[in-house]
Amino acid sequence: MKKRGVFLGRFQPFHNQHLDVVKYILQEFHEIELLVGVADWRGLSSRDNFLSGSESQKSVSLSLAESGIRSVRVIGFPLFPDISLEQTLITGFSEEKINAVFSGSEKTISAVNNLVLSGLNLEIINLNDREDGIRGSQIRERMREGDETWRMYVSPSVAEFLSEPVFRERLLSLVAGEKRPWGIEGKSFSSNGVERK
Repeated sequence: MKKRGVFLGRFQPFHNQHLDVVKYILQEFHEIELLVGVADWRGLSSRDNFLSGSESQKSVSLSLAESGIRSVRVIGFPLFPDISLEQTLITGFSEEKINAVFSGSEKTISAVNNLVLSGLNLEIINLNDREDGIRGSQIRERMREGDETWRMYVSPSVAEFLSEPVFRERLLSLVAGEKRPWGIEGKSFSSNGVERK
């Protein structure tokens, strides 16, 4: 029986470097059925988390479909200010029967390590985010500035989706916030911004 793994991220938005990671996982980990798990922050919105969970999931799905990747399912991990990242992950991992976790986020890796130490049977594949290549923050900043070069870093279908005026307007109206405002063990962080409806 295949293991089931999840590539976790915020994907604000899902860009070509994220797509390359999915292709790498599919090529190198044949024994794992892959899901992409999208952080769906339900607290205050900020510039760093300007897409809702469903919008972020849509950016992932569009990019995967355009690349012909049909074997990967996209799921959301709802994150609330008063619930720890660990508890959110336990719930999602249990529902989806997850055996392996792929992430480049130190905060996520730390939370998953804590779960393993508490007895959860998970394989952790640290993608060691070296912060090279294009960053989501650079795409968001270019979108804010009206610099159309951001389009070259996402798939054409994602570029078309994010070209809707509402996204740039949102980026212009929101303030900078905590990149990952959720707490690992229930210590919540607050984000200044506009509450998402």
